[in-house]
Amino acid sequence: DDCRRIDEVTGETEAKCSWFSSKDRENGTGAHANVHYACEFVSLPQKIKPVIKDKIFITEGIMKADLFHQIYPDIPLLAVPGVHATNGLKDELIRMKDIGVREVILAYDMDYKSNKSVEAALNRTKEIINETGFNLKIYEWNPEITIKGKNFYLKGIDDLAAFTQSGILPKEKSDA
Repeated sequence: DDCRRIDEVTGETEAKCSWFSSKDRENGTGAHANVHYACEFVSLPQKIKPVIKDKIFITEGIMKADLFHQIYPDIPLLAVPGVHATNGLKDELIRMKDIGVREVILAYDMDYKSNKSVEAALNRTKEIINETGFNLKIYEWNPEITIKGKNFYLKGIDDLAAFTQSGILPKEKSDA
């Protein structure tokens, strides 16, 4: 599938992590958007178990979660592949409850404040978390920073981590 999207602000094609599928071919299959774990694992007899204590972050985007986890390896994350791809999230949260997780910290991209679609997905994710009985916290940050007169936008948790730990700046924010 060519699931690339056009950025509503710039009109440019957004670079997205693509999912491969053959849904439009005979005997084809769709892309399955599974919840992703970005954490350490321990190998036990007959199974592999995620190393998660009493809280876990949830974010949108598998690569964002992996990048954040590389910078902060002691913070485990679950990632939905996209803000609307929450199938399976409730089942994974039930598994988290079974291993002792009590708190979920939701860290979606900060564009939920300007994008109604992302805001709706964030609210749906909150509902799923609340349905499973977790203590829910929302992790937010000021996404706009100015350095030497240039504006930058720390949209995702990965941008925030890369900047705060390594000084790596995201793409410069356009005023257009």
